[in-house]
This record gives sequence, C-alpha cells and structure tokens, in this order.
Amino acid sequence: MKTAIVYVSMHHKNTKKLVDAIAEQYDVTVIDGVRDHDFNLAEFDRIGFASGIAFGRFYPQMLKIMNDKLPEGKDVFFLYTYGVKAGMYCNAARKIAEAKKSKGPRRVRMPGLRHLRAYETDRRHFKGPP
Repeated sequence: MKTAIVYVSMHHKNTKKLVDAIAEQYDVTVIDGVRDHDFNLAEFDRIGFASGIAFGRFYPQMLKIMNDKLPEGKDVFFLYTYGVKAGMYCNAARKIAEAKKSKGPRRVRMPGLRHLRAYETDRRHFKGPP
C-alpha cells in the first residue's frame, strides 16, 4: 500500500520531527505542505495529514491542503502535536475527510504513541513536564 504523509510544521518543528522519525521506520513519502505546492495525492492509497495545533485545531494551511488536494475515497489518518491538551483537535480535518468520502480517519498504531505533547511557548498553560 503506497502511503504519503503531508505535514505542516510551523512553530517549533515538532510535527516535522515526528514525521521524520516515522519515515525512518516505515516506507512513506513525506511531503512538506508549506514548501511543496505541486504534488498529487491521487497516486497514494493511504494519506496521512500531520499538523501542529493552533487554537484547538489543525493549522489553517493544513485544512486548506486537505480541501484542495485530498482526492475522494482515500484511506486517511491524522497525526498531530500540541502544546496544551484541550480537546478534539481533529474535528475540522475529520469534516473535510468525510466530505471527500474518505475511508477513515483511522487510528495509527505505533508502539508507545497515542498522541504527542510538544513544546508550548505560552507559559500560562505550562503546569510542569508532559
């Protein structure tokens, strides 16, 4: 199954670090959603969307990529990094995937990883190590 992960990693590059670590272990094509503009996801069977979280949702750039580039009927999964645990970060992304009649999103099973808390710049939210 041919797999791509499109990522948007803006602030501390935590999402890029996560995607790079996955790419070292699995046969995936990695696409930088900020730098790479001319890509076609139709050739992939499974597409992952990896994003940092801003204001409780995927980065707006990622949601635009999903709206513009996600072909209908693809198997999708989501990865995300966040600084403050606040809730369901995937709601907007899930709605886009559903509108594109995607299969999923599915939970990706990786030993020891359910979600990834990352560096938070806003110290008002910091309550100690994650």
